Amino acid sequence: MRWIKDSIHGDVFISSIAGELLDTETMQRLRRVAQTSFSNMIYPGANHTRFEHSIGTYYLMSRGCFLNHLPKPEGSKLVIAALLHDIGHSAFSHALEGVMEKHTGKNHEEHTKEKIIGGKIAEVLGENGVSPDSIASIYDKPIGKAILGYLGTDKMDYLLRDSYYTGVAYGSVDADRILRKLIIRDDGVLLEEKGVSAAEAMLMARFLMYSNIYFHPVAKSTEVMLVRAAEASIAAGNTRAEELTQLDDWQLMSRLADGGGLAAELAGRLQARKIYKSAAQQKMKDFRNWLYLGDMGEKEMHEAEESIAEKAGIGADEVMLYIPRPWFRDVGIRVLKGGDYYSLDETSLITRLLKEAQWDYMNVIAFCPGEHREAVGAVGLKFLEDYGGGTWQ
Repeated sequence: MRWIKDSIHGDVFISSIAGELLDTETMQRLRRVAQTSFSNMIYPGANHTRFEHSIGTYYLMSRGCFLNHLPKPEGSKLVIAALLHDIGHSAFSHALEGVMEKHTGKNHEEHTKEKIIGGKIAEVLGENGVSPDSIASIYDKPIGKAILGYLGTDKMDYLLRDSYYTGVAYGSVDADRILRKLIIRDDGVLLEEKGVSAAEAMLMARFLMYSNIYFHPVAKSTEVMLVRAAEASIAAGNTRAEELTQLDDWQLMSRLADGGGLAAELAGRLQARKIYKSAAQQKMKDFRNWLYLGDMGEKEMHEAEESIAEKAGIGADEVMLYIPRPWFRDVGIRVLKGGDYYSLDETSLITRLLKEAQWDYMNVIAFCPGEHREAVGAVGLKFLEDYGGGTWQ
């Protein structure tokens, strides 16, 4: 048993089994996986990692179990699942989620479950009398929303932590109030009526963090550059997609930089902060065929990029389109009032407004090297204006 001094939550008590899990290489790798990918290129202090976020999620889940008087072993297993919930992330976290899922057929949560039931994590759990399957199965159960749901401890911690390290004031969450008003049960997570205001404030904080931090144009530029570099490395046979959940950020960047070709060029740009610039952008909701655009496949997007590049007189790899996806969906929170349940999605005006307002922050962006910004801007803007009207050739 030991204590860890956390920058967000203060002194965090670490149980014996949690300490053993933290000391595994599977968990230690998260020290070298950035929580917010390349956000430190915008906010220099954003150098925090998945490791400390995992500790924060563990702490909040421990507090939630205590306030809900959850008995052992249910509460203990939920806390362990909270600690391990991110071990399946690829290098650079969510930035390469799509690449990993495309090539392996599994998202980070599925990779997390695989790492729990095999290897050193399973060994540590077994030695402590805990079934690895009983931990891995939690994420798919209704009670797993206490960790991964819209009011889960995962989101509570990353909002608080990302806000703190980026230096912005958007991610304020009254975590203690929400945890005191949550009812954690085997059949799911309920919210007492008196906790609705705190829940709405947390949803607002998440909205503001997405619209101002996670959707920042520079963040999206680095993301699309990293994705193209990883795809190029995989295509060249220098990286296997299965390795993405084994490599850390440093190892992957070294792999990309040493592999030659497009991967090395883009990795060099990222390391030198020679980021592709936004040449043209337009709100997704302003497209006449925005629904089709949102479903545009990789092949169609690359064809559009090549067409823009050709008209601008530059290389095909020098134009990269970013097409956003909705990020504020039905929150699925049940509120307990007088013995009856009602849906926060249906009764909270704030929640409904946030779902609608996200479209004002979802911009389609054409990125290119800074020296080609003017040429791509003119062509890219025409593409954005014409696409969907049937006039783009």
